[in-house]
Amino acid sequence: MHCFDEIKKYTSNLTLLYVENDKALRDTTLDLLKGLFRELVVVDNAEDGYALYTSYALENNNSFDIVLTAIDMHNMNGLEMSRKIKEHKKNQIIVIFTKHISTEYLLEAIYIKIDRFIIKPLLTLDDIKSFLIELAEKSALQARLENKNFLLQQQREIIDEFVFLTISDECGKITDISQAYLNFTGYKREEILGKNHSVFRNQDIDK
Repeated sequence: MHCFDEIKKYTSNLTLLYVENDKALRDTTLDLLKGLFRELVVVDNAEDGYALYTSYALENNNSFDIVLTAIDMHNMNGLEMSRKIKEHKKNQIIVIFTKHISTEYLLEAIYIKIDRFIIKPLLTLDDIKSFLIELAEKSALQARLENKNFLLQQQREIIDEFVFLTISDECGKITDISQAYLNFTGYKREEILGKNHSVFRNQDIDK
């Protein structure tokens, strides 16, 4: 199978933000990446890159799947932009594209939890095949986890609104209670947690 087709099997549903101020390198890289992603957006500086990232997330209710950025840029560098993006979305996949990296930059990148480093320039798709497939698989896994968490949150909201539910430990002490049950009984959560279910017994009723 052709390398392009093999990579596209993994990346065709993904979105990529590419931030690079070196025009010649940017054009060369774009020639390699063109057609691999569902959406590929290019910006030539980190300030505009971050602004575009946040506006895209707001408009689409979802962030870019992968951010690919150089380090050395005017005003804000790629690591500064990456730090701000990670503050916005801590598990955002970010790849640093660089000719070399100093110890100072490397330590900062580790602290920010950058996912990958690529050495400039890219010559062929074979140079990036393995890491693109790896990142695409990681992005797909994150999407499944986020969807699962969303569904669990929806389930919790439904239970809190409509279901009388308590959860107890093996000793019979209440460890969780739905808001619907609290509303019905008039208790506050902190008054119930750690107590036995006998707390709900109506003291006015004969045993």
